[in-house]
Amino acid sequence: PPEEDADLYYAARRQLHVDWQDLADRIAQDLPEQAARARRLVSQLQKLRSRIALTRINRDVANFAYWKTRTEVEQTDAALRARALAYQGWRAFQERADLVGARRLYEQSFELWAVVLADYPELMDDTTTGADIMEYVDHYQAILEQLDLSLADAEIDSKFPLWKLVELNDGDRNYVEEIAAHRRRQKSAE
Repeated sequence: PPEEDADLYYAARRQLHVDWQDLADRIAQDLPEQAARARRLVSQLQKLRSRIALTRINRDVANFAYWKTRTEVEQTDAALRARALAYQGWRAFQERADLVGARRLYEQSFELWAVVLADYPELMDDTTTGADIMEYVDHYQAILEQLDLSLADAEIDSKFPLWKLVELNDGDRNYVEEIAAHRRRQKSAE
């Protein structure tokens, strides 16, 4: 039975565990001339263990792993190009009213964001990254509306690579109808 295995495992683990202080005491008993050195080493090990524990706690508090990943992502060619294309799309829309050009630039940006998110899936439901990309989706949707299109249109839906991100980050529920249409199309395709 698994309970007996667990009991045996923990009993063996306790017997195999060597406490540093017990080891230093044993060295002092068996080799008195090494007692001072053994105690110094135990003290150093305990300080290192405390330092490691504090470092882990501080890493968690500062969310180090997340920010490390974010800095890695933001330096990738795909992310840099995706942001540049989205910016160019926004400028094409705002400054030149080039709806077709802006749409094309956003679609290229979304293809690159899909690559980035495939390489870093942990960012898919990250609210900061999601909010950044959702802003681009909002701009894209505004452009589509002026072209009498929508994310819900079959042609757009089939080429849009960020549905999962939209589903996870549509906190304001701006895309409920589009998501529902997308899901219906997915179901009918199965």
